[in-house]
Amino acid sequence: MRPFWRSFWASLLAYFVLAIFTIIILNILIFTVSNVFNEKNNLTVRDNTILEVSLDFEINERSGIKSTNNIENPIKKTYGLHQVKKAILEAKNDDNIKGILLNVSEVNMGLSSLDDLRSSFVQFKETGKFIIAYSENYSMGGFYLCSAADDIYLYPQGMVDFRGLGSELMFFKNALDRFEVDVQVIKGNGNIYKGAVEPFTREAMSTENRTQIKKLLLDIWKNMTHNIKDSRNISLEKLNEIADSLYSYNSKGCLSNELIDGVIYEDQIDSLIKKKMNISNEKKLNYLKFKNYLNSKTTAKNNNGNIAIIYATGDIISGKSTENSMGSKTIVEAINKSKDNSSIKGIVIRVNSPGGSALASDVIWRSIELAKKSKPAYHYGWDWGPRLVTSSPRGTIIRL
Repeated sequence: MRPFWRSFWASLLAYFVLAIFTIIILNILIFTVSNVFNEKNNLTVRDNTILEVSLDFEINERSGIKSTNNIENPIKKTYGLHQVKKAILEAKNDDNIKGILLNVSEVNMGLSSLDDLRSSFVQFKETGKFIIAYSENYSMGGFYLCSAADDIYLYPQGMVDFRGLGSELMFFKNALDRFEVDVQVIKGNGNIYKGAVEPFTREAMSTENRTQIKKLLLDIWKNMTHNIKDSRNISLEKLNEIADSLYSYNSKGCLSNELIDGVIYEDQIDSLIKKKMNISNEKKLNYLKFKNYLNSKTTAKNNNGNIAIIYATGDIISGKSTENSMGSKTIVEAINKSKDNSSIKGIVIRVNSPGGSALASDVIWRSIELAKKSKPAYHYGWDWGPRLVTSSPRGTIIRL
């Protein structure tokens, strides 16, 4: 009987421990989910408020929730680019918000989204409100975003990583040859600019692929430097010289080349802002975290004239969409749903895609063609698969 009771109590203890562990995990999940969905709050914005923007949260094409590997916080909320831009523009018209403190050292988003977000800060200043940027260091993307500010300040031992743009490709042909792996690629006749498969078939970049990547980088760099030139009043020649000579790798070089307006410590920011607002040093500033302000914003539905925004992001595939891909079935369902909804007066397709399946693109293209017969359909974005957007009328690439 002893072996029986030994097994019985051991099994009972195991079930007890498992039950406690399951209860703990369920409580963590319930607590996390409730926090995610209850972040909206009735926020009161006090007079003379400074909006503190750090962008220390994930910004994607659209808002949602996603799972993480963190057991303490297994689910987190992500924010949509359109949602963030809208909150900035609402702050522009909020009389209690006098300015923005932009504390962004680096940003984790694509260059097209970054440019889109930067334009919102430029619009914010149209009412005469100020933006002050401060950081210990600035990445290339972080500085480009902060270049929209009226004044840019840097920590005394900081730097700006302003050295232009580049692209690197990794090639696997030799490794595949060693493992005797044969790669078969089907390409159209004379299609010399399809470079996506080159890492598997070549040991180095082709002349054609190098040409198109260089052209892409030059176009992006030209757009960035022109915008920085307009904001900082630095010539294009000077900006290229700064990037080529690495003048910005210390605060002294940044200041002498006018990339920044001053070198200060973080504790000196308050006095700068008070001087900007013409208030005495004895008065206390009201700082408001941008994330809290963002969570307080709600979207009012207008049943008389809604515009449907359909997010076509990621690689184009057949079937249903995934986290990083757009599926033709999912996109077509969204287009048809918008087409058949009488309260929706127009469709805007936000395209951010490197391309993908030609078949899936054609399926989406067909659904756009059918939708155009009942209501206007437009697209906007920087990166796209050409077949997907040829259905929109020429000249209707727009930015929201």
